[in-house]
This record gives sequence, structure tokens and C-alpha cells, in this order.
Amino acid sequence: MKDRVERRGTRDGVRCTSQRSLPPMSQRQRALALGAALRAAREKTGLSQEEVATRVELHPMTYGGIERGRLLPSVSTLTRLCVVLKVDPDDLPDLQDLQD
Repeated sequence: MKDRVERRGTRDGVRCTSQRSLPPMSQRQRALALGAALRAAREKTGLSQEEVATRVELHPMTYGGIERGRLLPSVSTLTRLCVVLKVDPDDLPDLQDLQD
């Protein structure tokens, strides 16, 4: 992570302001963030992992892997999950790595 330092004059001389430019999220971080968001939505709806998996036509282990951040779903699977879990896709973490 690189730091960019800006120098500005103040009454006591020079003040340094450090601003860190954050690296883009890794695919693993995206998967973990998505999984956490889906789990929260599932728990809010009161459904089990098995019920969600059945409704979106996934194997329960596959859906469990998505929730644990081990798998990233395709766009079509994510769309079905959003419908079942009543989640707006715009409320989910940035998912640039998803493919259909």
C-alpha cells in the first residue's frame, strides 16, 4: 500500500496529511463480502441454506461455499439468489469478477 503525503503550511510549520490509496479488493475479499451479505439476507428471511439452495436450483454444498466465500456465483445464479432472498443487487458488495 502506497502512502501519498501532502504538505500544507500551518501556524507551527508544516503539517503532513497521509492519505492511503487502498488496493482493489481481491477476488477472495469480494467472495467473503458477498457471502456475508447473502448470509445476512438469508437469516433475515428465516430460510435455511438448504431451502435457499433448493429454490435457486443449487446443491446445498455449493450454496454453502458461496456463503463461506469459497465460491463466486455466476451472474445468473446471483440474480436468482437476489430474488429468493429479496435483496437488491445494488446493495451487494462490488462484484466485478462475476461472469455469466
